[in-house]
Amino acid sequence: MELALRTGWTPGTIGSLPAAFRRACHWRLWVGAVVGPEGLPPLAAPEPGAPADAYRRWGEARRARAAFDAAAFPEGEG
Repeated sequence: MELALRTGWTPGTIGSLPAAFRRACHWRLWVGAVVGPEGLPPLAAPEPGAPADAYRRWGEARRARAAFDAAAFPEGEG
């Protein structure tokens, strides 16, 4: 129903669309709810001279963000 409200399509029109398209739309709505209208905030690098552990955590966060982006925005849609 939310898709119909956002697009102006009727539920009947949405129901007539291919299932793969409806799943993709549902996924985009879910991702939008997770990341919000502004998207995820940037991951700030540690200050110069920060402990090595801060850089390790930053690297882990960057890898996790990249994995999320790859799943949430397939084929560079993000």
